[in-house]
Amino acid sequence: MGRPLIEYMYSQCLPWQTGAAQTGVRGDVEAKVLSFDKDLGESSLIVRYPAGWSRPKPEALSVEEEMYVLDGEITINGRTYARDSYACFPAGYVRQAASSPKGCVAITFFDGIPELTTKPVKSGAVSVEYINLYDLKWEMGSDPTLAWMGNRSKTLRYDPV
Repeated sequence: MGRPLIEYMYSQCLPWQTGAAQTGVRGDVEAKVLSFDKDLGESSLIVRYPAGWSRPKPEALSVEEEMYVLDGEITINGRTYARDSYACFPAGYVRQAASSPKGCVAITFFDGIPELTTKPVKSGAVSVEYINLYDLKWEMGSDPTLAWMGNRSKTLRYDPV
């Protein structure tokens, strides 16, 4: 079950905290916690990678990580994610190397408390290595009764589970 609905918040009023999660993983970045489920460990964060940030050695997390770049750039496994790009890395996905020479701000979702792991990606895990939002077409909303509103969407990922 997802985290309960919360009221609208002004993320610019939230303080930056050291680290991207409730553990020591990525303690060299800053984050604004948008939501955190203490029972499941799921979290929604705005993560800020400072200019010059890098991880030259392989790293894999124990949980799924979704990332949508809001500003700047981050390079993971040789692929550069710029503003309005998206990725979903399943638990066990190995980042061989990652860096952000100029800095990056990304909204990030973890489906549990991230820890370093050596376990491989589970068979059948949903992975989206890269999407540039500008490459996707706008789709009609799923509710035809709202068509008069002009609702459109871009599907970033679909998980049948």
